[in-house]
Parts: sequence; structure tokens; C-alpha cells
Amino acid sequence: MSTRPPSQASTYIFVIALCALCGFSLASISSLLKETQEKALILDQSKQMLMAAKIIDSQGFFIKKDQKGKYLSAIYNEKEKKLEFSAIKQTALPDHISSLYENRLIPKLVNESGEIYSFEKANLELTSYIQEFHD
Repeated sequence: MSTRPPSQASTYIFVIALCALCGFSLASISSLLKETQEKALILDQSKQMLMAAKIIDSQGFFIKKDQKGKYLSAIYNEKEKKLEFSAIKQTALPDHISSLYENRLIPKLVNESGEIYSFEKANLELTSYIQEFHD
């Protein structure tokens, strides 16, 4: 008893169906993850800004400058939306990063003369500006 190998036509149909299924799956996953990717991008930008402002250290812990100018460990007070000195190191959680960024940092622009002004005064939208000049 001999078995017949699949015909060339059925092989092509199988390959085309497999490619279509994979393409549909990848497109679906990409569209489902788009919102998550955008949130992650905003979170990363906020974290980078907080690091530049020395509110988060390079290891992802909150820090706060004392009266002597030394940076010490800090924790996030959710009720007052601010940092407080603490002997315990607290990892910066996404919700805390977002809250601190929104409540503590006000992005500003500087022109060639060194004048500082707001995005509103320049008639610019922050998110569009960051996307346009990122990298």
C-alpha cells in the first residue's frame, strides 16, 4: 500500500493559508498592543524627565535633595502627591511616576536668547513636540 504525496496545488494552498493566518495574527496583535505601547512610551518619557530632574536615580529609586544639597532616599506620599525623606528605598512605580510628572514638572522651552517660556505661550502641543523632536 503506497501513500500519495500531496499535490503541488494542495501544498501551495496550505502555504498561502498559513501565511494569511500568520499575517492576520500579527496584524491583530499589533493593533491590540498599540495602546499599551503608547502608554509605555509616555511612561518612559516621564521617567527620563524625572531622572533629569533628579527625582529618580539611575536605579529607579526615588531621591530628594536635603538642605545640605545631598540626595537621599525618598518615598512617594500618595495623599499629598509629593516625596518624603525615608531610610527605605522605594522603587518608582508607574502610577507614582505619572503622578509626580503631572504634579511636579512643568515643561518649558528656551529660545536662542535664553528666554524661558511655556508651550502654551509658544502655541505648541507638548506631545506633538516631543514626538517630532524625539531622538
